[in-house]
Amino acid sequence: MPQVGEPLWVREIGGGVWDGAGELEFLEGFVVDISDRKVVEDLNAELLLELKAANEELSVQKREIELAKQQSDHSANHDALTGLPNRRAFHNELRSVIDRCDSTGQAAGLLFIDLDRFKKVNDTLGHEAGDALLQEVAGQLRTILRSADFVARLGGDEFAFLFSGEASRARQKAVGVAERILEKLRIKVPTPNGAIHVGCTVGVAIYPAEASDSEALITLADRLMYIGKKSGRNRLVTAGALEPGPTSDDLRRTA
Repeated sequence: MPQVGEPLWVREIGGGVWDGAGELEFLEGFVVDISDRKVVEDLNAELLLELKAANEELSVQKREIELAKQQSDHSANHDALTGLPNRRAFHNELRSVIDRCDSTGQAAGLLFIDLDRFKKVNDTLGHEAGDALLQEVAGQLRTILRSADFVARLGGDEFAFLFSGEASRARQKAVGVAERILEKLRIKVPTPNGAIHVGCTVGVAIYPAEASDSEALITLADRLMYIGKKSGRNRLVTAGALEPGPTSDDLRRTA
């Protein structure tokens, strides 16, 4: 019970009583002590506010967890230096592209790219200059990308370019892309003793015309790239280099 002098919450219920002539004769009603109910209502209101605050906090935590997961996924699948997809992401994408080609009848083109004279840049100017060069290379490769294409840094100074499309035009497109890459990656790096002319060598392989699965495609593109390295660098090499008795023109296309 409320003590004397304490506030009291009440509800008043009443109405008027009229005579036959429609005149108000008197008021009647009653007053109900709702102090206990008011306490409960106040508690409920307080609990609702606390619940709302807790839900908002949970929402914030959920967003933070989702953001952290996105950042973690991005870090797991992207190269920290260049921001390009990494080797892991490349293998996942290649499997997806191969599966899609198998179901649609399209072809996939894989270009293995290795920089020429990258070691000379590192040895002459240091690793910071080498890192800056890799970032520039990544930027140049991005300018060639269409929305459906994929480029990744596989590690060191090796990159991969992957696309899919009509089988009848796959080789033509692959050669065209490789030629653009040769042009884009013709980079002059200044040094105190003269510029280092960086370029690249590209191995070009086509699925399914030249390889039966993703691993065979990788092996072929890598092998062709190394043929280009041994043949003088700064060139693209296609599967024609593996045919018997190749000429220098089979092995080399200089940008």
